[in-house]
Amino acid sequence: MNILKTSLFAIITTMGLAGCATSNTQPQNIASAGLLICVQNELCPTVKVTWNEQNRNNLKVTAYLPSAKDDYDIQQFVFLIDQKPYSYAPTTATTHEYINRMVPHRSSNYVVVPSAFLSTFKNAKDIELKLVTDKGNITRPVYRNGQQSSAYRAFINLYQP
Repeated sequence: MNILKTSLFAIITTMGLAGCATSNTQPQNIASAGLLICVQNELCPTVKVTWNEQNRNNLKVTAYLPSAKDDYDIQQFVFLIDQKPYSYAPTTATTHEYINRMVPHRSSNYVVVPSAFLSTFKNAKDIELKLVTDKGNITRPVYRNGQQSSAYRAFINLYQP
């Protein structure tokens, strides 16, 4: 019985120490994602917003373009907030992934924006995201006439004045 108690104590102690050792080794990244407002059969980007809990100065905004037939080179992100453009250029090349037979192509790229940028969303009446690609511009609403996309909610969830 003492061997059982000793073994159990050793296992619990090891698990506790392992938990302590891993709990604060990396700064916590927080991410939220959503779709833009799209109509049926329209290429509909997914937008993911990521930030680091330790460094709240910048946000990483990633756009994913799923397509049945094309790869896209995403060259610029332009947020149109009440028709005022906020342009950001990616610093890396667009990546292309094979997802499955239904969506064989997924192109993605990201930009880093100042977190203060989210304050421009607060009282906006109309927000669009224009992705400038090698195959033309893809412009979809983020917020329009009171309708919030799930991507808009992803941005707002991170906004903390």
